[in-house]
Amino acid sequence: MQKKEADAGDLQKQEAIRPHYDREYYRPLLESYRKRDRFTRYRLERVFEIYGPKRGEKVLDLGCGVGTFSMELARMGVEVTGLDYSKESISICRRLAQDLNLKAEFVLADATSTGFASASFDVIICADLVEHLYPEVFKRLIGEVKRVLKVGGKLIIWTPNPGHIFEYLKQRNIILKKDEGHVGYRTLRELKEELTDQGFRIRRAYHRESHLPVFNIAERLLQWLVPFLRRRNAVLAVKQ
Repeated sequence: MQKKEADAGDLQKQEAIRPHYDREYYRPLLESYRKRDRFTRYRLERVFEIYGPKRGEKVLDLGCGVGTFSMELARMGVEVTGLDYSKESISICRRLAQDLNLKAEFVLADATSTGFASASFDVIICADLVEHLYPEVFKRLIGEVKRVLKVGGKLIIWTPNPGHIFEYLKQRNIILKKDEGHVGYRTLRELKEELTDQGFRIRRAYHRESHLPVFNIAERLLQWLVPFLRRRNAVLAVKQ
């Protein structure tokens, strides 16, 4: 009974933070994409380093935000669908795709209940999404991902590492401002365990440095030894 109540509580809390994702939340992300600044280039390079979808593959961009990955894939001629539960997100993505004359579909839906047919996609991207999900919602997300992926389909996860010094400071509002939407940080080990439990095979799992000049050199050289320099978790999992 307690577990059911906790699970229901996670769903209610997830719904309660939906208003957090308003126009102001997306404004800096949209500006970053339009300028194609260092942060945007870093995200694109590092996520597609995990796995770069290819022409002919059908891709689902879960928690698409302002459409950073959807737009890039559309530029490459990949068939891509972006999905988000934020009306503001989908509105921004549709306008941006139209402005850029790019072909991409954007769907307003819950990532844990997408409405897509089973085995619909070759690749699913979850970039900077899972840290926004409460535990039960995260578990349901992985279950839905498994359902809509084809056998042999690939799941890409890119998310902050909770042990990094920046995340430690942010969670405590020390120097860096806390992101109220970050409600479900997960370590690389926790990500691997959940994916394995739900029947995925882990193909790649590693840490990556940040986009900050100079500091990222120290991270790259020392992260194997110093846990608080492990900035990002990167995972490639395959549906068996």
